[in-house]
Amino acid sequence: MDVSKYVPRYVIREELADAFRVVSLGCDVSELAPPETAMQSTSSSEIFVYWDDVPPASQNLMVAREKIFEHVEQLIDDLKQTS
Repeated sequence: MDVSKYVPRYVIREELADAFRVVSLGCDVSELAPPETAMQSTSSSEIFVYWDDVPPASQNLMVAREKIFEHVEQLIDDLKQTS
């Protein structure tokens, strides 16, 4: 997947309204969610998942990569259980 032309932008409230899961790395987006979305949960997980233990890639790329990989594996396992 080529993401070289991707430009980061702010998330807007409407985008979160239909979200099944929101993964955040280092920022709190829960204030943007509509109240009914913020309180929803999926089987054993909340809608908002915070991966705050992922260091900035600019500080340690390999550790960031490994942490993200671990989280993605766990997310895949969680999603398999909810389907």
